[in-house]
Amino acid sequence: MKRTFTILAILSVFLVACQPAREPVTLPVEPGSVVHDVPPEQPVSSPMPAPGSDVPEMVVEPTPVEQEPAPAVNVMTIEADDKGFYPSSTITATKGETVRVTFKVRTTNVYYGGLQIKGPLFSTGDIKPGQSVTVEFIADSDSTFASYWPSTSVKKADGTIDVT
Repeated sequence: MKRTFTILAILSVFLVACQPAREPVTLPVEPGSVVHDVPPEQPVSSPMPAPGSDVPEMVVEPTPVEQEPAPAVNVMTIEADDKGFYPSSTITATKGETVRVTFKVRTTNVYYGGLQIKGPLFSTGDIKPGQSVTVEFIADSDSTFASYWPSTSVKKADGTIDVT
């Protein structure tokens, strides 16, 4: 067994010694990165001044970044049944404002199939009693909306969007 080990060791050394010389490996460098080509036997000088030197201290102050104000969002919840909209059938908004309205269909005084609420700016699809749907639109001009029975499209109540 000692003889086999010796033969394998000699064979390994021979195989390593007989391999062709390898080319230097070039690693990819990302754009904007800094590469220093300093031989390992040369020390790299420190970019920081030595303690006690006459180099003035550098002060870094944050620069304020101006951000545009977030657009205003007018958020409201309106309940509906077959007789109307509550607390009001009027949505008031400022021109250019984003309006987000959650329409909730009441569980009383409403057709069992629920309601649809639609107008030129949005449509909720069918809303079952006790459920709600949120719509969002930009208030550019005055408009209207109405509630309907989903299965027959019978109009039940009117609402308005007043843009100032």
